[in-house]
Amino acid sequence: MAILDKDGFLRGKKGDSIFRRVNDKPVVSQAPSARKQTDESKSTAFEFGLASNTARAIRFPLGMYYLGLDGGLVNRLNTAVRFALLFSPFAEAGRRDLHDAELAPLAGLQFNAHAPLNRLLKPRPQVTLRHNFTLNITLPGFSPKKDLLYPKTGFYVGCTLTIAPYAFDFRREFYIQLASRETAITQPYFEGFDWDFDEYLPAGAVVLVCMSLQYHIQSTATERKILNIRQFSPTELVAAYHIPPDPGQAATGWQDNYLPSEGYRGNEMLRNMDPRWTW
Repeated sequence: MAILDKDGFLRGKKGDSIFRRVNDKPVVSQAPSARKQTDESKSTAFEFGLASNTARAIRFPLGMYYLGLDGGLVNRLNTAVRFALLFSPFAEAGRRDLHDAELAPLAGLQFNAHAPLNRLLKPRPQVTLRHNFTLNITLPGFSPKKDLLYPKTGFYVGCTLTIAPYAFDFRREFYIQLASRETAITQPYFEGFDWDFDEYLPAGAVVLVCMSLQYHIQSTATERKILNIRQFSPTELVAAYHIPPDPGQAATGWQDNYLPSEGYRGNEMLRNMDPRWTW
């Protein structure tokens, strides 16, 4: 309601007009009209929230690879998950999660933009998902002097390469840190590797494979001092896979190696969006 003040000026709202006083002059403006959110805008906003929450659940177990190095990973991972959902060939917005998504946008994600793995190390790993749902990962031999960048220090710097697979089951809200492998990069020639990961990947899981380099100096005969240098602390998601569900296999109980997906609310969000949603 608009009122007349002691100086004879109208103040307040009347109909779709807003009256006010500016520099002793009466001003009338149009009140903003309420806009009804369309179904399309609702689903877009919903997927932004779902992508952010899913990315958070992924970041939590992988914090060791990026904390203190690159705060920009939050936005990059949110965007990658958002595009993975957007490119889903199986389900529409509001009825899909990362298990329905196209995982290609996640493969190649750099955890530390200050130290992209493909800039520091020229040879690229080859990750293969075998028919029995185990992993094989190879890396060709190379000359560290030519194909690997090292930080410049007054000490001899060594480098260790680590491969770490993770399996996420967002629908059952757990993840598994699978057995990792690591090897020292030897001088003057590194022979590469051909590693079989014999641990069976859980049916229905989303598997993400991390590859990282860690530089160090030998502080004593038995101890290493890790060089936490931002420009030389790379980690990359080198592969992302869907493991098909097994309809003939009953869901097992909670296992000792299952870890809860901290903060994941995707199932609740999807049910709130559509009570009929189920996987």
